[in-house]
Amino acid sequence: MRIASVEAVPLGARLRVPFRFGTVVRTTSANVLVRITSDDGLTGYGEACPVPQLTAETQESVVALVEQRVAPELVGEDARRWRPLLGRVSRCLFQAPFTLAAIDMALLDLVGKSLGVPVHELLGGRHRDAIEVHGSVGWDADPERVADTAQEQAPEFRWLSRLRAAVRRQHLPLR
Repeated sequence: MRIASVEAVPLGARLRVPFRFGTVVRTTSANVLVRITSDDGLTGYGEACPVPQLTAETQESVVALVEQRVAPELVGEDARRWRPLLGRVSRCLFQAPFTLAAIDMALLDLVGKSLGVPVHELLGGRHRDAIEVHGSVGWDADPERVADTAQEQAPEFRWLSRLRAAVRRQHLPLR
């Protein structure tokens, strides 16, 4: 099963609640859908959710990296050799973890579909019946705003393990 194409599709969405990183406020999400298609017509999908404030990756840089660096490395290669392919891609994507994650997801999705198995089988089998999902209410200096955001999001979660706000080097638990 050879890789026929690698595509990056920009996706944008308005956030229901602004997400704060200190003084930075995000009101939209600028993600990238990665599609890897095989010569037999199967498609694997991955998504990059770049946060420029963390890694300097942007929607534009992810698209450019996929088109200019990743696609030439992968097109024509056997997708079933996903581990060495991912190693090659990793070397050409120095310090682009969101881009690499999207490629990883898309390759695994494609190979899993081709073999008729879920991705967890490719990774050594299922180790648990459920996973805990991390959620963040943002990195805001205003503890009341963090508490308000947590209250708004609380119905979407089964439980909140802990919530803390860092204010002037103090960690204050919120109730």
